[in-house]
Amino acid sequence: MKNRVKNLCINISEKYIENSSHTESSVDNVDDENFLIFSSQEQCFDSRADLEVVQFFNNKNKALTCVDSYPTIKKLFIRYNTSLPSSAPVERLFSFAGFIHAPNRKTVSTWIDRETSSKANSILFSLKQGETLLSIHILAKVFSLSMPLSRQLQKEDIDLSISMELADNVMSAVCLLRTNAAEEFKIIYSDVEKKCESLGIIISIPRLAINRTNRLNISTESPEDYFRILIFIPFLDNFCEQLNDRFLNHKSLLKQFTCLINANEKNETEFKELLKTYSADIEADEVSAIGEFTIWHHQVKNKNPKNATEAFINCNEEIFPTVHQLLKIFITLPVTTASSERSFSSLRRLKTYLRNTTGENRLNGLAVMNIHRDLVVTTDEIIDTLALKIDALN
Repeated sequence: MKNRVKNLCINISEKYIENSSHTESSVDNVDDENFLIFSSQEQCFDSRADLEVVQFFNNKNKALTCVDSYPTIKKLFIRYNTSLPSSAPVERLFSFAGFIHAPNRKTVSTWIDRETSSKANSILFSLKQGETLLSIHILAKVFSLSMPLSRQLQKEDIDLSISMELADNVMSAVCLLRTNAAEEFKIIYSDVEKKCESLGIIISIPRLAINRTNRLNISTESPEDYFRILIFIPFLDNFCEQLNDRFLNHKSLLKQFTCLINANEKNETEFKELLKTYSADIEADEVSAIGEFTIWHHQVKNKNPKNATEAFINCNEEIFPTVHQLLKIFITLPVTTASSERSFSSLRRLKTYLRNTTGENRLNGLAVMNIHRDLVVTTDEIIDTLALKIDALN
């Protein structure tokens, strides 16, 4: 059987070499139907094909890469082992492509499904309204001003003083936008008007009722004035109000805490207010706490910390217990809910059914490692911590 296969390979190799001397597409001229016809007579060839086939069959290397040493055998191998047995996979691929890229997918509003088509029609109708386009551009304008504050509030180590400063800057920018509402909205309106012209959309005042109870009765014939009074100005007023309620009303509390890191001025009045506010967390009496604050103020003058976190790191808990406790409260004040939301998102990935019996300490450790992935913990630090715990147990 081996000799028959060898003779067949010699035969097809001879034909391949013979045809390749006449044309570049020699493989297509080889008689494929006769390749698997087993002849009862064994043929012998004293040629290059005979030598290459004999060397290939005598090669003990069974790896697929061995065919690289035999160029004729490699070309025949590629021809007879890489051809598709049928066109079914290709036809199946085109069938799926025809289903996915159907013309109806470009126009969802024409689908037979009434619920889907009605929702698509509603969205399409809203997007074709000038009021919707104006609202989107107004949101983009205002939210571009609050983007730095949003990035600050998404950080893990949020500093209240920096957040309040950014909120104050955003408030100033939005108030300036509100003061120049006519000029700023004119720029937005002109940009939207150009885009609406390219899309074939007309910005017009909607139909107004004589007696309107739920919306403002604006008596104007200019669409620009109408939408400025109806959308732009109320949105700016509401944004400023929300920003003021959320951040800027806490200025008094921040002012009290800044006395702990302010090296230029010693304000005992603000420090006393802090003691009254957090009396449940402070164990020292007022006289000793004020004396501790006086010494701490001299130390702040020498070190001049840049923020509350740096002051907390430099504060010795044994020497300044009251100041240390107040600084701890200051740097852990919850500015936003981003940290807690991030914790719950991490717990959803960590608390799986495979860790159903995980203890609280281990779960907290895994959550901290997952949330604070940017902190590098070396092996030496882990060994030192474990060694201290072992010494404490002994």
